[in-house]
Amino acid sequence: MVIVFDLDDTLYDEIDFVRSGFRAVARRIDPTRADQLARFMSATFDAEGSGQVFDATIARFDLAWSVADLVAHYRAHLPDIAIPDTRAAVLARLRPRFALGLVSDGPHVTQRNKFERLGLGELIARPVFTAEIGAPKPSKTPFGVVMVQHPTERDFVYIADNPRKDFIAPRALGWKTIRFRNPRGIYRDVQSDATTRADVDIDAFVDVLDLVAA
Repeated sequence: MVIVFDLDDTLYDEIDFVRSGFRAVARRIDPTRADQLARFMSATFDAEGSGQVFDATIARFDLAWSVADLVAHYRAHLPDIAIPDTRAAVLARLRPRFALGLVSDGPHVTQRNKFERLGLGELIARPVFTAEIGAPKPSKTPFGVVMVQHPTERDFVYIADNPRKDFIAPRALGWKTIRFRNPRGIYRDVQSDATTRADVDIDAFVDVLDLVAA
């Protein structure tokens, strides 16, 4: 069996990357006002979502920076993130018994930085970043890459959080799918239907252990 994970809001909490990115951008803009700038970005994000954070920050502080400049720095920064202890404990128990993999959407530099910062290279030898192969979810291609990586395996599991795109392709390929409803996750309340749902929903990551043993 190969157990494959999504990255954001599955192995770590994406909100931690968001806050880390705001701190990094704030330091880039003005180290003397970094705390003030980061607090404003976080408050804007909490109130309005991600779409207008940098536009609002530029307008509020009369900055000479462009939105494109700030987005580029946000995506390229080396994040201050970590795998929560309970999820790290689950990975530690899975690794001796199963091959582990990863399929993750997002800008490739950003996702690579997250992967390295989380120390996942010690557990996952051949991650698949969809931006690197030009096939974002719900394409079947990245899941097919995983299957090619493990030609003698017949059972595959995908654990992810977003029913809008995460489970369509692996289910079509005959994989077992598990939705982790991360309590801190962006998509925890998104509804699914017959096309987008996972086979099983869990609220606690530790439940993965029982499901893969079944």
